[in-house]
Amino acid sequence: MTESESFDEFCIISLLDHKRTAGRVSELDRKAFIRVDVPATKNTSETTYLIPIQAIQYIELSSEADVLEYYSGSKKPTPRPKPYPPGKY
Repeated sequence: MTESESFDEFCIISLLDHKRTAGRVSELDRKAFIRVDVPATKNTSETTYLIPIQAIQYIELSSEADVLEYYSGSKKPTPRPKPYPPGKY
């Protein structure tokens, strides 16, 4: 992806402090921040976050339905599996 290409996907973002957020990632600046637009649900109001790239552990591409389920409390995403078992390199 070049600097001029746009990114517009629903994602679940896992942060380094073990918190998660989900929403539409509509701007991706690889050097500084991502913009996350959280949709309004019955449990949350519409919110926009600017998250520094250094605070992100990983980003999972998702669907709008998964993001709405995440905020409704009916479904929490499963943790990302570790790529290698500890001590088995």
